[in-house]
Amino acid sequence: PYRNADVAHVTRFIGMGNVGNPDKKQKYIYALNAKPLAKMTTEEKGSMPEDSTLCPYDYQPVKRPSAPSTEEAPLKKIKLERVDLTSLDK
Repeated sequence: PYRNADVAHVTRFIGMGNVGNPDKKQKYIYALNAKPLAKMTTEEKGSMPEDSTLCPYDYQPVKRPSAPSTEEAPLKKIKLERVDLTSLDK
């Protein structure tokens, strides 16, 4: 389990194997007992297991480039043409 930076509850991810995988360690089916957050009490949502870690997928906002200035060259327009692909069906 790992702690989320912006919410009080922990999250778990389960890695699954492919169906029919010959490696018995990589299971493709998993049984779990999950309780929806809407049905959890505030105490249940806030409880942290001792082995929980920080979220490995921490959200970092992406800085977007500003709009291009008018001094830059405009994008070239290209003409798209329809191609007949019926001859490839033969």
